[in-house]
Amino acid sequence: MRGRIGCCILLCAALLWTGTGCARRDQQEQAENLARQSLSQNFQTTAKVRYKGIETVMTIYKKPMNCAVVTFEAPDSLREMKMTFYTDHVALSYKDLSFDFTPDSVPGKAASKMVLTALNAALNDDGISVREEEGRLIVDGTIDAGDFSLIIDAENGNILKLSMPENDLELEVLNFKFLEPARH
Repeated sequence: MRGRIGCCILLCAALLWTGTGCARRDQQEQAENLARQSLSQNFQTTAKVRYKGIETVMTIYKKPMNCAVVTFEAPDSLREMKMTFYTDHVALSYKDLSFDFTPDSVPGKAASKMVLTALNAALNDDGISVREEEGRLIVDGTIDAGDFSLIIDAENGNILKLSMPENDLELEVLNFKFLEPARH
């Protein structure tokens, strides 16, 4: 009788252990899906960016087809600058001046390009890891410019912070909202 009870307890413990492992895998998979879903949607955010000792405030509009528009609110010297990132080039306008350049040219190495490249990389299945920690999803990955860590609110999918320590780059989100898809 004791042997059967012992076997039942061991069997229950084994089932609970296995079930917990599956739940953890399911949670991990759900976290990864939420991160990818959040990053694939159109959004707008105002963010404080610190890059190599320079601090700026920018607004980022992420649009369909990996297109993004970045405008600057601070410092005053950048207030009229607008950068539109396409998959094959960047359009820059500043006051009466406007021109296009390739992302690999000198202006394309700016903090804005690294931020958008990291956000796009976080959508990619290869080379990223996602973990949940204290109600936040942490997406770690690598792009050509170095390693990045993206923090997303696990409850609503909002981006909270992006760090690229090797490049002395940190983006802190001041507000974040998903944009409604265009209706036709």
